[in-house]
Amino acid sequence: MTIIMKNILVPTDFSTTADHAARLALEVAQSTNATLYLLHTMEYNYVGPLGMDGTFVAHDTEKPAIDRMLKEGDQKLSEYIENLHVHDPHVKKKLGLGKPDDVIVQNIDELDIDLVVMGSHGSSGLAEFFIGSNAEKVIRKAKCPVITVKQATKMADIKKIVFASDLIETNDHIVAQIKQLQDMFKADLSIVRVNTPLNFERDAVVKSFKEKLKEKFVFNDVDIETYNDHTLEEGLRHYADENNVDMIALATHGRKGIGHVVAGSIAEDLMNHTAKAVWTSHF
Repeated sequence: MTIIMKNILVPTDFSTTADHAARLALEVAQSTNATLYLLHTMEYNYVGPLGMDGTFVAHDTEKPAIDRMLKEGDQKLSEYIENLHVHDPHVKKKLGLGKPDDVIVQNIDELDIDLVVMGSHGSSGLAEFFIGSNAEKVIRKAKCPVITVKQATKMADIKKIVFASDLIETNDHIVAQIKQLQDMFKADLSIVRVNTPLNFERDAVVKSFKEKLKEKFVFNDVDIETYNDHTLEEGLRHYADENNVDMIALATHGRKGIGHVVAGSIAEDLMNHTAKAVWTSHF
């Protein structure tokens, strides 16, 4: 299968987890001949208007300070690329001012990004409920697949991927993306339906859906199975741990507002509570 990957975006704050993401993305870019954009976003401490896209709108009196910030940011980004020992015209710098998640999403649209790779610190308790991480917000808003990592990860480390599916609503768009993901990492693939008390299907029903899904993955070596647990998030984590999975993949509706607060997002919960790489894409 031909892997079409033209543009990859890595947001960086020069943290350790962001560095893990950059190094993995660099491998992916080199293997797919894609352009890699390293984006550093700065939040300016000024109470003033933001543009409709969430980025900073400067007044004339603010421009000297902003110019200094951009110059310093550009220098940091250049030094970081130098430390990566990258001398490749396909690696490009991008700078932004504003809320990081808004700047990231704006660049996804403007640069026609095919994949975002970013570090995630994860969160828990009150921090998770009230603040959330930039990675969570990007997952919710991005129109392209997002890979989040918490630890050093090489392409060769991704030997097994599990894709969460209810085996009922797996559309062709997501199937194509999962095929591409598997081919890109040359990994084994398992498709798993997590049976929970609130979302349970009989074996006979699941079996018929398995057969239909196998037809969609006819050219791929793939296992399709079910796993029982209390919740989808717990089931995926437990399955991944028990089966030595290296990356968990799932499609998300990207809930917002009240729906997000009440029901939460499985993708975001999973990203917060597992050390494994997580791939997400919207239906």
